[in-house]
Amino acid sequence: MSDNPAAARPGSLDGKTVYLHIGAPKTGTSYLQARLDANPDAVSGQGMLWSRPWSKQVHAAREVKALAPGDSLRPDGPWQTLVEEARAWSGPTVLISMEWLTNAAPQQVEAAVASLLPARVEIVCTARDVVRTLPAAWQESMQNYRTWTWHEYVDAVTAPGEPAHPGAVEFWGQQDIARVARTWTTQVPADRFHVVTVPGRDGGSGLLWERFCSVVGLDGAGFAEPRRSNPSLGVVSAALMQRVNVVAHERDVRRKDYHRLVKHTLSKGILAERRKAEGAIAVPDEAWQRLAERSRVMVAELEQLPVPVVGDLADLLPEPAGPGTDPQEVTEQQMLEAAVDGLVGLVLDSAARERRLQQKIEALGAGGGRWPDRLSTLWHKARARARRGVR
Repeated sequence: MSDNPAAARPGSLDGKTVYLHIGAPKTGTSYLQARLDANPDAVSGQGMLWSRPWSKQVHAAREVKALAPGDSLRPDGPWQTLVEEARAWSGPTVLISMEWLTNAAPQQVEAAVASLLPARVEIVCTARDVVRTLPAAWQESMQNYRTWTWHEYVDAVTAPGEPAHPGAVEFWGQQDIARVARTWTTQVPADRFHVVTVPGRDGGSGLLWERFCSVVGLDGAGFAEPRRSNPSLGVVSAALMQRVNVVAHERDVRRKDYHRLVKHTLSKGILAERRKAEGAIAVPDEAWQRLAERSRVMVAELEQLPVPVVGDLADLLPEPAGPGTDPQEVTEQQMLEAAVDGLVGLVLDSAARERRLQQKIEALGAGGGRWPDRLSTLWHKARARARRGVR
């Protein structure tokens, strides 16, 4: 794994290998992260550091992505905290995974890699057929407070030339793997930039896991499957979310409130359960043709780059389009049914949270004393005010 055959020294990055999994988004990253997170003992037992909770890696990546030209990473910031944890690790390997790093700017790539030296830095980039990625990316953007319609998004992503629409800029910044490779290999040797292809529809997540483990040096055969990892929306719920987002913006719903109630509770926690019944999002034939041509160009560029590929670059060439529905052909009745499911689910979720909170208050009061009584009184007053709509 490392150029230095000697064992890694605790308190130093010298002799260690840091695998930096940078994405791309919608290429099975959440599944891989969830499976690693579900098996911490198995990971550390093989000498690899997987920092938990994973939110630490999210905050660290956010700091890197916010780095402007001329700025430096904070010595007490979340990224450096991750680096210090790696430095203190007694094992030989470290794994960091956060898909926001895929389209990092040159100064961000330079800062991230430099902070990990003198470790051997290996970049892992999972890649997927962009035709399959397109609807996955749009529905994900609907879960992140975006308002553009499916047709607007498709037209922008498949338009010739450099993208101008923010959704298209984001999409190609993350999914043009040849461009991503050229950016990151300015800071690491090309033979340390690993492209891991997502298998076709028949490959399954197990094959992706095997490919990923073969790169980072894990024996993942006995790792338990995660319970859940970033569920996607079906076509009806995605169309509903687009409508919800438009109205939420009109009424100035705070992003913090949106993420807590709409993204995580309504969308990922409730509507995602309807996905199989609703079916997939259909990619228009003309868009399929344009994406297929761009995929061929990208694969040809990757073949010219001296980067190792695990899997097959043919996995990145689109398969024939599967069955699906145009989100803008979803009926009002279908959206109404999804909305009713969502409203009932929100009520049940709120009631469950209320019961858990009440149980905690009762547990606090089991030992007696005035504070638990006071806390219970405040709780009942707050609940009554909420039910009356008092803010």
